[in-house]
Amino acid sequence: MGKTLNQLKMESFMQSGVDIQMESDPICSSAGCSQYKQPEGPKQHPMDYFVPNFGMDRDIIATEQDEKVASALVGHAWSFKTPESWEKWRNRAKDVDYNFDPALEGDMVTSLDNMHNATQQYGPNY
Repeated sequence: MGKTLNQLKMESFMQSGVDIQMESDPICSSAGCSQYKQPEGPKQHPMDYFVPNFGMDRDIIATEQDEKVASALVGHAWSFKTPESWEKWRNRAKDVDYNFDPALEGDMVTSLDNMHNATQQYGPNY
């Protein structure tokens, strides 16, 4: 039986996909990637060293002061993690008990049965 034009195009496309993957990874040899592993032995860099605390950054202090001024100008204050903000901005979709495993409708069950029967009769690549 002759193949249709779409079948020939699909076979040509599938073959080109196989040809693309024929080359190996240029970074690693066929034995695997061993040149980029961490060296064994003691650590090569200093660890657990003292870090001085110079206090809050000047930009952060200025930003907090600017926010207070801006809130006073517009007459609005930020309110995070309060019961009012929680109720206003909560994710209402989480209130729904969604069924993540719904039963299939009759048409879908019939289609799956037909597909299973065709696969058994003609094979997976009919």
